[in-house]
Amino acid sequence: SDDGNWLLTLGATPVLWNLANGARPAKAVNFPENEGPVWSAAFSHDGRWLITGGSSDSTVKANVWDLAAGNLDEASYLLGNQLRRDTGAISVSPDNKWVVAGEGYQYYCDYCTVSAWKLSATGPDPGSEVRLGEHKGPIREILFTSDSKAAITASEDGTVRIWNLDHPDGSNHPIVLNAARDPVNSIALSADDR
Repeated sequence: SDDGNWLLTLGATPVLWNLANGARPAKAVNFPENEGPVWSAAFSHDGRWLITGGSSDSTVKANVWDLAAGNLDEASYLLGNQLRRDTGAISVSPDNKWVVAGEGYQYYCDYCTVSAWKLSATGPDPGSEVRLGEHKGPIREILFTSDSKAAITASEDGTVRIWNLDHPDGSNHPIVLNAARDPVNSIALSADDR
C-alpha cells in the first residue's frame, strides 16, 4: 500500500502482511466468495481499501476489503456484475477516484470485459459500474495516465487499448494500438505520459 503499512502476496494462499507491526503476517486472508487463487489486487492510495480478484469460478466478482475495519474474515462487499470470468488485472487511478478491472487470467475468454467503478472515501461504488468495453483475449495489465483521465489495458489479443475516463459510458471508443502479433503481458508508461 502507498502508506507502507500493507503488503499482499498473491497465489493459491494469499497472505496480507502488516508491515507496520514488524512485517509479521497479519493473517492468511480468507476470500469466501473466491474459491480459488487470487490473481490480481490493488490498494487504494489512501491505504484503506484492498480490491482483489481471481478464482476459477465463472461467477466471481471482485472483492473489496476495508483495511480500517480490522475484520478481514470476509470481504466488505463485492464488485463486478459485468465480470463473467476470473479477474486478471485490477488497478486504482493516481487520483484515487477510479478502480478498473479486466477479465481473464487462468481461463481464456474470447471477449474479456474491462469495467470501471468510481472510488471515494467510502470505497468503490458497486452501483457506479461502467463497462468500458472488451479485448479479444485476457487482460494482463492496467495502467493509468498520471492525470487519471485514461486507463490503459494490455491483452493477450496483442493490443493495448486506451480508455477515456472523461467519457466512461462507452460512447467514446478506445484508442487501439496493435502492439504485437503475440500476447502483450506487460506495459510501462513514462512519467510524462508520452
